[in-house]
Amino acid sequence: MPSYSRKAGGTIATYTFVMMDTTTEGQVVQATAGAEIYGVSQAGTRRVPYDGLDDGNAAIAGEDINVFGPPEVGIMLRAGGTVVRGDRLKADATGRGITTVTATDEVGAIAQGSGAVDDLIPVQLIGPMKL
Repeated sequence: MPSYSRKAGGTIATYTFVMMDTTTEGQVVQATAGAEIYGVSQAGTRRVPYDGLDDGNAAIAGEDINVFGPPEVGIMLRAGGTVVRGDRLKADATGRGITTVTATDEVGAIAQGSGAVDDLIPVQLIGPMKL
């Protein structure tokens, strides 16, 4: 299972696309719209799931984070809109996966399941590529 330990360059939510931090070598940040996708953030939160402790994030700046990379299959990704199995996915402004059919868009995954906004869907991660 290809996964990598990196440092977070900012707050990163669970199950979202991440990209390389362009300001600090070896760090990742939550992907933004149009970004070249590096992988998908870990499922687990940074703190135990207990009231008052868990902020729901995978990591904040300076913390270690596990990132899943290509060619991983079955990794869960948070959808940013309606997604249909087989869709090519890019990042929205908050790192969620949204469908693209535009040849110049950066594609990070192929949907292996269908879902709606904020659903967790299984994906196959692919290397950063254009359609």
